Amino acid sequence: MKGMFSAAGLHGVVFKELRDRIRSAYPSEDILPLSAGCCSICERCAYLDQEPCRNPDEAFSSVEAYGMNVIALQKSAGLPYNNGKNSVTYVGLILFNKVR
Repeated sequence: MKGMFSAAGLHGVVFKELRDRIRSAYPSEDILPLSAGCCSICERCAYLDQEPCRNPDEAFSSVEAYGMNVIALQKSAGLPYNNGKNSVTYVGLILFNKVR
């Protein structure tokens, strides 16, 4: 469990850095960052108080929350889901809204 939580924290740091780099490189693009697990930006989510998100530019949902089958998604992309004994896999996805 300790290793899983450590890996989840590292995934979160890397995912946020990647999201920020994409936003900097493509400032006019509308993106949807989806990561592993639920958003944990705020100590208490505004949703619990029936309020709008306090940090909409920082918050993100999980890939699964958007109804995507992560294992099928990884298979279609040619990525392994199981990376061996004593390993854990976290998935992030950044979608671009290309309106033409």
